[in-house]
Amino acid sequence: MLNKKYSIRTPAAIAILVADLLFPAEPLLIKNPDIGFGKIVFTLEDDLWLVSDRGGAASRLTSHPGLETFAKFSPDGRRIAFTAEYDGNRDVYVMPAEGGRPLRLTFHPKSDEVVEWLPDGKAVLFRSERTKLRNAFMVPAGGGPSLPYPFDRVRFASFSQDGRFAALNRNDSDRMHWNGYKGGDQQDLWLADLERLSFSRLTDYPGYDNRPMWMKDALFFASDRQDGRMNLYSLDLKDKTAKRITFFKDWDVVSPSAGGDKIVFV
Repeated sequence: MLNKKYSIRTPAAIAILVADLLFPAEPLLIKNPDIGFGKIVFTLEDDLWLVSDRGGAASRLTSHPGLETFAKFSPDGRRIAFTAEYDGNRDVYVMPAEGGRPLRLTFHPKSDEVVEWLPDGKAVLFRSERTKLRNAFMVPAGGGPSLPYPFDRVRFASFSQDGRFAALNRNDSDRMHWNGYKGGDQQDLWLADLERLSFSRLTDYPGYDNRPMWMKDALFFASDRQDGRMNLYSLDLKDKTAKRITFFKDWDVVSPSAGGDKIVFV
């Protein structure tokens, strides 16, 4: 059940949907939500669930004993790509957005984790342990061979509306275990020009700048840069200045994800 939400208006006129996902009587651990086309998909009890972004009862999409997570709506909202652990190994799958039989897309013995759909909806971007640095690969959404993507390392990525640019994190810092860490393995935002195959750094804060989200002409991300708590910020791509959007003090913004004109997070 989605029983609490509110919106924050930003300078870019983007509605940020803050979803407090609770089941009756007790709070449960909601993980990795994604939003799009009036729906929110999320992981609970290692299964995928679907709920309206207006609230109401959530329906279970999967029931396999293995883990299902990192769900992402396709650009047209008709499919969901996700990572599942069905045969003792994490692979990339896709299924109809309303639920149904999953189609397995990767078959490598190393772990594959969904990052994002490519803007045209024809392929899924994922990162894989098949390389030491968990490089980026893409796989056709209808099935086919996995191919290296022009990124090297990738943890989170988001594409501009025209598909020419991508904002990404290259490093994989785990805040759950490294709360407050500042150092060389931290996450900065990078800009990739996919036509010129050029890369530039957008932020150089020594702490967490992660989960880039491209929405229209605005770039949002999560950071602990002001008071040690993860909050949402918008980034001006011209002068690279960051503006704080949320002001949570007791708990962090966790797993933000964008779709349409909304951002959802735990």
